[in-house]
Amino acid sequence: MLHIRESIPLRTRRGFSLLEVTIALSISGFLFSAIWQLTATAGVQREAAALSSQALIVTSAAKDYISGQNTV
Repeated sequence: MLHIRESIPLRTRRGFSLLEVTIALSISGFLFSAIWQLTATAGVQREAAALSSQALIVTSAAKDYISGQNTV
């Protein structure tokens, strides 16, 4: 019994095979997940930098407040 795919000449076939699509989607999914991980890491680092900056500001304000209370 002949399969339809075998009876069609290679040059007249159009489209991609299921294996080709699966490989392409796997590669694109891997790249997307890598980019997603990089942006998530950058976001965490940015939040940590902002938090440390705010902590320094609060510490400085608390010191100024305490030194102001001691002079009165």
